Amino acid sequence: MKKLLSVFIPVVLILFAAACGKDPAPSISPSDLDPANLSSADESTSGEAENTDGIFVTIAAEGEIVLGYQKLTPVDLDSDGDISVKEALISAHEQFFGGGAKEGFSTATGEWGEYISKLWGIENGGAYGYYIDDAPAMTLDDSVPVGSYLYACAYKDAANYSDVYTCFQELTRSDDSITLIVTMGVFEEDGSFGLSHLSGAKISVDGEETDLVTDEDGIVTVNINTGVSHTFTDSSDTLTIMPNIFVS
Repeated sequence: MKKLLSVFIPVVLILFAAACGKDPAPSISPSDLDPANLSSADESTSGEAENTDGIFVTIAAEGEIVLGYQKLTPVDLDSDGDISVKEALISAHEQFFGGGAKEGFSTATGEWGEYISKLWGIENGGAYGYYIDDAPAMTLDDSVPVGSYLYACAYKDAANYSDVYTCFQELTRSDDSITLIVTMGVFEEDGSFGLSHLSGAKISVDGEETDLVTDEDGIVTVNINTGVSHTFTDSSDTLTIMPNIFVS
């Protein structure tokens, strides 16, 4: 199935609606974002991973990255020759969540089909989102092709669905610096989804906060040795965002 480039807000909100409780999100420490503990890809972006035998997965929970850009070889559970969002998330929980998918992930079926009812151990009333290569997916049956980047999130604002998707792209690099652009997802008047520059985003490097902030065009330059791998994550003081990760 081709990845969707547009989505309508009312459908998405109804699709993910469910009634359940809420548990605190597990968190990760700065050491968990050490490049030595993460998969990496040359000249990758948060939406364009280089991968020939699997996919990359990031999961965020209530404003924190709990699984950062991990390489995953998902299991084709229904043996149809295709990996769906649901199968990829089940595999991610089986491999990386304590207690596996049985404890950390579940779905339910409602008027609009199957939806997530628990992600990374969090039950928040159906406020979840998932993206394939920086575009929103409509259903859990959407295909996640080999080499794709899958992002899933349990919203921080589970009541109003105000969490904004963000992502990175690399613009340039030299031996001692890298320039990135951070964008955020926006819904147009016709319901279509696009990306817009995110200004004022705070950038952390290798799990450590810095004074770096994106400019009005969403651009930031980090002076750092690019001969080794680094991780970059974003946060915001003005927006409720879905934080993302870039691995250089």
